Amino acid sequence: MYRAESLESIAAIIPIMRLAILKDLSIAICDKTQFIACFPGIRLI
Repeated sequence: MYRAESLESIAAIIPIMRLAILKDLSIAICDKTQFIACFPGIRLI
């Protein structure tokens, strides 16, 4: 598995993780050159 595919796999499960974690959090996934995914928090700006 290439690193980009691995990061995309992690990005695919983050919505599920956010449902399981009862805290408000923001998550960003990036490699050395670009953002792969960004999941902003509900109250965090």
